[in-house]
Amino acid sequence: QGSKSSSKDDAMAKLKRIDEVLNEISGVTTKYKGDVLAQYKPHRFWLYRQWRGTVIQHAWKLSILNMLLTAGIVLFTYWNEVSESMFDAIQNFSVYWNYLVSLTTLTLIFFLFDAFAFWRKFYMLTRKVQGRMNDIGLFLTSVARRQSGEVDKDGIDNSGYHPGAKALLDEVGHYLRLYHIFLWAEEAKRYKILLTKEGMDRMVIRGLLSKREYSVINSSIGLVGKRQWIVLEWITLRIEKGFNDGSLIDRDGSPTWSAILEQISLLRRFSATVYFETHGRMPIAYGMIFVR
Repeated sequence: QGSKSSSKDDAMAKLKRIDEVLNEISGVTTKYKGDVLAQYKPHRFWLYRQWRGTVIQHAWKLSILNMLLTAGIVLFTYWNEVSESMFDAIQNFSVYWNYLVSLTTLTLIFFLFDAFAFWRKFYMLTRKVQGRMNDIGLFLTSVARRQSGEVDKDGIDNSGYHPGAKALLDEVGHYLRLYHIFLWAEEAKRYKILLTKEGMDRMVIRGLLSKREYSVINSSIGLVGKRQWIVLEWITLRIEKGFNDGSLIDRDGSPTWSAILEQISLLRRFSATVYFETHGRMPIAYGMIFVR
């Protein structure tokens, strides 16, 4: 009975975590405060209040161990008579310690500089991904077929989209949201829970993924490797179909389809760079040895 209760609690906790991740990655900042990339504010008091991802979070255990060890040595020398040889050893260690403090300070300076440079680079990369998705939407809404309607005094057609064009925009919008979810679920550790069976099932229940899409992704993931590339192919094929059936109009002979393809290509390039940047980093200690 206890084992069943524990399994049920674990399942509920996992489901709660999946919902939290879906709320966060959906991008509704005002409601869920979702941020794919950790924000940075150049304010002293804000920085002092941070914990997650800081040097202190990663080094506090070792720092406390060193402080306890140092305190133990001090207490030992205070309550016990120190021999001359031990005193010399402590003095030698003091010289070594002064060198180590200087080296640590230098390393931290390099680390913080490199960390901020990486954050800036990654911030611009996420903005480029976001921008290409916006560009695709802008192009599609600009060339989507509209129903003939009354033109106002300024010469603007206030009629709505043609049913076929509206269906295309809704479908591509759905695919772009799905692409965004899968991109960060593949690349960010805290979102990988969405790639589990429970995560995918929950996406189906919440309407973020249809059963048919779920089935196609599961049957194709072994060939493609990453789920977002499958969705990107859906986006491309759906837009091409829209130009063929007249839902999208290439006005004035402009190469709109080529321009959209270029944005899709850039979206794929910047998305792939996310993986390259996160998996191609060199440890700073190795970098310093290599430079020397």
